[in-house]
Amino acid sequence: MNYVLHVLLLICSAMFVLYVLNGITYYLQLNGYNHFANVKTLVHKQSIDVLAIYFTPCVISEIINLFLVGNSIMWVFLLAEILTFGAIIFVLSSSKSNHKVSVKLTKRYIRIYTLSLVISICAISYFCYHIIFGFNQLFGLVYVFPLVVLFSVFLACVLLFPFEKIISMHYISDAVKILKNHGGITNIAITGSYGKTSTKFILKTILSQKYRVIATPGSYNTPMGITKTIREMLTADTDVFIMEFGANKVGDIKYLCKKFRPNIGIMTSIGKAHINTFKSIDNVIQAKSELVNNLYGNNTFAVFNTDNEYLKKIYMGYKDTKIACGLKGGELVATNIGTNPTGTTFDVVKDGKTFVTLKTKLIGLQNITNILLAVAVAIKLKLSKQQIIDGVKELSQISARMEVMPHSSGAIIINDGYNSNPYSARVAIDNMNLFDKKHKIVLTPGMVELGKLQYSENYNYGVYMASKVDRVYIANRENMLALKRGLVDGGMSLKDIYTNATLSSTLKTLTKDDILLIENDLPDNYL
Repeated sequence: MNYVLHVLLLICSAMFVLYVLNGITYYLQLNGYNHFANVKTLVHKQSIDVLAIYFTPCVISEIINLFLVGNSIMWVFLLAEILTFGAIIFVLSSSKSNHKVSVKLTKRYIRIYTLSLVISICAISYFCYHIIFGFNQLFGLVYVFPLVVLFSVFLACVLLFPFEKIISMHYISDAVKILKNHGGITNIAITGSYGKTSTKFILKTILSQKYRVIATPGSYNTPMGITKTIREMLTADTDVFIMEFGANKVGDIKYLCKKFRPNIGIMTSIGKAHINTFKSIDNVIQAKSELVNNLYGNNTFAVFNTDNEYLKKIYMGYKDTKIACGLKGGELVATNIGTNPTGTTFDVVKDGKTFVTLKTKLIGLQNITNILLAVAVAIKLKLSKQQIIDGVKELSQISARMEVMPHSSGAIIINDGYNSNPYSARVAIDNMNLFDKKHKIVLTPGMVELGKLQYSENYNYGVYMASKVDRVYIANRENMLALKRGLVDGGMSLKDIYTNATLSSTLKTLTKDDILLIENDLPDNYL
């Protein structure tokens, strides 16, 4: 019987190894393979829970064994443990089968997964070969299997790093050469703590009224994302190339400027986002400023959202050709704003005079600001007023960015789930008041990547929500305490606060009198 149990235990352990390996490599892909910067988060979010679940039946069986007078019925507990392993793997695998962002079997993913698996197999085989297969030895061996996988993935990343670097540098150099050899193209770069992707899609739609325009898809904002766009999408008749520039540290945007040489730079915002990587708001300001300080060509142009206090200071000190846009003032201002659930109308005032009246399906003050930034570039590139009007009218809702969706119950859902920060989270709450619904509901995991400010900002967000909404569903253990304390201190009753929430469970509670705001992403690595 012991031999049969040994085999079953090894099979279940092997299944668990594959599961853990898949989860870790999936997490790495979600986070751009930024292994070293995310290793602490990786261990905390992915490993601790899984290992705790893995070890629990082992520990229980050992404790029971200590209090038994003999081992004659130990096989019962070991068999129960094996069945528990199988059940856990089945449940966890089923819960992960509906990823909002599915695994992409890229060559890089396959390389890391394959090498990690080979290292895991070699390590486990070595342990097995050098252990005398007594009952207790094998039983103790399976304890280390998940730890071996963690080490194997880390080692695979280290071993592959030089190879991945060589590959990426080759592709980047090729893309730079393609872009350099393309005569007459206007390169536009957009950066900011938030609003980059929305502004990019808005600008592309408007400029397409006159030019042949390509833009980095989705949230591609890294050297490899921009490189991929150039190699796959740039054609001889392209007039305008719009890029989104992201950064994790000071120097990243300067590097992107050096490689892809933007002529026009748009700065959407600077705020308390990604503080965990930048460490301070001063570093964020320095990093984002690299865009306008590193524009190329004889006809450079910088566009600033001067409603943002940090960008206003940068704008004031900037010496080259520039324009200030905003709702509070500037050279390009939005006035006479009228908003309802079906869209927004407003006047664009240029140098104190009404330039054009625009109508869009988009809602939210942040979208008006993003449109203003795009209109500034459109004017620079000599689009007519009618072309600007037509482009803005053509704008469609941007996925997961204040996206209004009906629900079968008659409720309204506002999907603002792409990303969140202290400013946009509050604006999204305020935008709910545009809708004539009795019950205001929020589903959120809170805000992430705020470093040492994360607790206080989520607490303050909870206080803000308490006076604005009727119910809150919290979908993240990480920020649950901060949000819950903020909500309670803000005056919300505990009966209206729900923890460990999911999208599916929240949707089941909706009625025709409800409006639900999904604020910030509900990604697999945060839940």
